[in-house]
Amino acid sequence: MGYLEFKKRGWFAASLLLTVLTSTTAMADVPDGIKDLLSTAASKGDKATFDVVFKTAMDTYPDDRIGLLELVKAINPEWLTKDQSEELEVIEATAVAAEKASRARGIWYYLDPVLWDSQVQVGANISSGDTSQQAGNVGLSFNRKFGPDWEHGLRFNFDFARREGETVQERFVGQYDGVWRAWEKGFIANFTQLEIDRFSGFDYRLTETISIGYQLLDNDRHKLRVEAGPGFRLNQELDIETFDPITGETIITPGEDLSEVIGRLSFTYDFNISDNVTFTNQGAAIFGSEFTSLRNVAQLSTKLTERLALRLSFEANYDSPVPENTSSFDTISRINISYDF
Repeated sequence: MGYLEFKKRGWFAASLLLTVLTSTTAMADVPDGIKDLLSTAASKGDKATFDVVFKTAMDTYPDDRIGLLELVKAINPEWLTKDQSEELEVIEATAVAAEKASRARGIWYYLDPVLWDSQVQVGANISSGDTSQQAGNVGLSFNRKFGPDWEHGLRFNFDFARREGETVQERFVGQYDGVWRAWEKGFIANFTQLEIDRFSGFDYRLTETISIGYQLLDNDRHKLRVEAGPGFRLNQELDIETFDPITGETIITPGEDLSEVIGRLSFTYDFNISDNVTFTNQGAAIFGSEFTSLRNVAQLSTKLTERLALRLSFEANYDSPVPENTSSFDTISRINISYDF
């Protein structure tokens, strides 16, 4: 098989898989009010009212056609016309073929950037605590759903600033979130985070937890989920340099390697204020025998175009205890422009 033929087949499989993902999540995009009206009419056996509501919904939300058809099939498949049933059968057959063709590409099935929702953001921040500075920041995020049950997210953020030829802020945070929706509203989540901040007193901090979660709210306007579970944290302190005035030598005391079993509680709340404005708040508490950490990030996002958005966020972190000469409470205020690709 030549390169061009391989590339052609690869993009064909990718496009098919995008159809799969669209069709498998379309039902979730149908407005709750329409779902309620159709369900009520079906529960009363009122097909005349059902047909009027269904036709009005199809005319009003043409982009949700597949989701509406799937909804009717779930409520009462006998109320679909023959053409509508055949349309869904074609979609389902296409989904099976797309998944099979995409998986046949091996490792590229997992790495293909076309199948990931990716985002880059750049901006500036103001911090307080260990460093009280104005800095620039760059962020990347990648998210993907593998069918209806699996979700994966990768996030990277880097804050950096120099003043008068010296680095005054340097912080990197890498995070992985994995979710397996094992039940209708319940799920199992993995959280992994690596934080490198030379001004925090730690060389690095690595956190890993496995949690049980529950979706408390999940509608068009509000989404709220909570998680709780055990894990471990590795805190590697920076080496301490001291000057001996008698010998004139610099003495380096290695930083402590502090590992501990922890418990983690977290929540994520999303509020769709309007079609273009969303508010998100994420909070987490980590408790161990040696350390306690609290974190909260509030973010307001406004869409400027289909792919471009303006984001304002405020992050607050509390750690206890902390290395000597560092602050237990830190804040970061950010303003970013994000681009989806």
